[in-house]
Amino acid sequence: MAEAGINTASFNIAKTQESCRIQALSCLEKTGGAVLKASGLASGKGVFLCYSKEDVEKALETLYAPQMQKASEVVVIEEILKGRECSYFTLIGQNKSQGLGFAVDFKRLADEDAGPNTGGMGCYTPVPWLPANAAERVEAEIVEPLLKALRKRNIEYTGWLYVGLMWGESGPSVVEFNVRLGDPEAQILAVADERDWLQLILQKLNIEVPIEVNQGDYHPNKKVVGVVMASEDYPYGGKNTQGSKLPQWVFDDTPQGGMTFAAAVKTDGNNILTASGRVLTVVSQGESFHDARANTYEMVQKIAAVFKTCRYRNDIALKVTKEEETND
Repeated sequence: MAEAGINTASFNIAKTQESCRIQALSCLEKTGGAVLKASGLASGKGVFLCYSKEDVEKALETLYAPQMQKASEVVVIEEILKGRECSYFTLIGQNKSQGLGFAVDFKRLADEDAGPNTGGMGCYTPVPWLPANAAERVEAEIVEPLLKALRKRNIEYTGWLYVGLMWGESGPSVVEFNVRLGDPEAQILAVADERDWLQLILQKLNIEVPIEVNQGDYHPNKKVVGVVMASEDYPYGGKNTQGSKLPQWVFDDTPQGGMTFAAAVKTDGNNILTASGRVLTVVSQGESFHDARANTYEMVQKIAAVFKTCRYRNDIALKVTKEEETND
């Protein structure tokens, strides 16, 4: 990002727990906060926002626990960016970008952003609080400079690009890049986007598309909300959880304009049982965020009556719904 001139947080790295502690406390003193990130794969559970010495010590305890040892061989210490967080998704190929749009996901486990970070507990799209030219700015200020920097290194990337953003008063800063779609953002984008993603993928791979399909609308007209239903031991696992039997109607009775996606499930004969982790994501549409939330949570509560040990957030897209109602 520095090479490409892309706005992002200042950072340092640490290869030992004590080095991480010293640098985190220094960042805390200078800026009032610090983000600690395991540089290895941590299933979305390796990021800690610290606003006090106690927060730093709790983060270190988790980062340097035996189960995180590999992921935390290198830890990144960053300044905390200010603004509202969202993500931009695009498909890259032939050195060009095909935008899929924005989404907002909810990383913390519990309502009001309490509890530990997770892989994602829910999300919504589109993002109405962004400026009208948000996609154009991200493409011009972030995606194109990134592709230009890659070309200088003789790298031609083909695939998904997930741009994690903090949108502040002066515009976007990058929190992170991922070379994949986000989860559960992928599910709400798939429901919201009317275009044929297979056709988009084939075009980026320079493969001739044999069938002409109506690509639909780039900007989804309807609001989409997704809520994750997780097992009681999520996000750290370790409990001997008893799987719940999921009736077939969980997957057949689709929410309004959406569907229920299965993730952590297993079969026992003809039965579908819940496993450990993020088990389901319930996604539905609405003409407004109020309607989309109502449709989604109606299905979530119905499923919770049979998946009694599940945990989920009750405030997914609540803030944007209130803002929508205030603006109306």
